[in-house]
Amino acid sequence: MHRIISFFEKLLEAISSVLKGIWVLIVTSFTSFFNPIHDFLLVVFVLFILNFLYGLISDLVQGSDFSLKKAFQSIWYVAGFMLLLFMTFGIGKKMHLEHQSVINFTSWITWVVIYFYGTNILRNWNIIQPKNQVVSLLYWVASVKFVEKIKYLNEYFKNKSNEKTPDNPGSGTR
Repeated sequence: MHRIISFFEKLLEAISSVLKGIWVLIVTSFTSFFNPIHDFLLVVFVLFILNFLYGLISDLVQGSDFSLKKAFQSIWYVAGFMLLLFMTFGIGKKMHLEHQSVINFTSWITWVVIYFYGTNILRNWNIIQPKNQVVSLLYWVASVKFVEKIKYLNEYFKNKSNEKTPDNPGSGTR
């Protein structure tokens, strides 16, 4: 009986060792494949943290309590952004597109995320420090003047303000 138990213990150790090796292989392959967009992912994550903190502080300054719903929504958004970056890069590579083209498109998506996170951080910072003229000017430039320079962004905001949504039920005519 002792031999059988010893055999199964050694078998479980061997299986565990093989599974650990497979896990290391998967993680190493994944990180190696997505290494070219590591910096993009890092930027999005840092902006997520800043956005989360400035949003939390802004809510506290306005007298609101911490909202678990908003926190999970924020986490859900950053997970979606990162998944979009992973998918864009992965699909581009698997479609055998030029490496630089894939990086450029992934970079473009990252810049869109940077714009929206950055604008929201500036908005919250403006709420936290309403007398800070530098922040006020930066927020105004980002939310008004920058939009005028980007053709599709201006059109997007015009169309978005005319939509009827659960968040904006009274707006828009169709």
